[in-house]
Amino acid sequence: MFLKKIKNFFRRAFLGMYIKINGKIYIHTVFLLLPLVFFSEGCIKYAAVFFCAFLHELAHFCAALLCGVRSERIFIAPYGFELRIKEAPAGAEIFIYAAGPLLSLILCVLFYISGSAFLFRANAVLFAFNMLPALPLDGGRLARIVLWKNAGVYR
Repeated sequence: MFLKKIKNFFRRAFLGMYIKINGKIYIHTVFLLLPLVFFSEGCIKYAAVFFCAFLHELAHFCAALLCGVRSERIFIAPYGFELRIKEAPAGAEIFIYAAGPLLSLILCVLFYISGSAFLFRANAVLFAFNMLPALPLDGGRLARIVLWKNAGVYR
C-alpha cells in the first residue's frame, strides 16, 4: 500500500503534471522553472535548440492542417514537444510524421551552409534522434506504417 502511494506520487510528479492552457495546449509544470535556466550561462544555446524543436513540431502541425487532419493536443515540456493528432489516412500520416524530420534536415543543411556549427549539430541530432525506429518517435511511427502496410494489416 505504501509503495503504491510512493509510485503514484512519482508518476504524477514527473509524468502527469500538465497545466491545461486551453482545450488543446498542455504545459508541463517543470516548464515553469525555465526562467531560472535562462539566467544561466547556456541559456541562448538551450533556447536555440528548444526553438528548433518547436519548429520541428510546428512542421507536423502544418502538415496535419494541409492534410485536413485535426490535432487533439499539444504537450509542451522542458524536453520537447508532442503533437497528438486524430486518426488520418495512411498517406496523410506518412506526410505528417515525415514533415518534422524533413524540416530538421532542411535546417541542418541551411545551418551547414551558413557556417553555424552549433545549430547544424543541434538539428542533425534532432533529425537522427527522431528518425530512430522506436515509438513514439517519428521514425517509429513511420516504421510502423511501412511494416503494417507491407504485412497487409494497415487500413
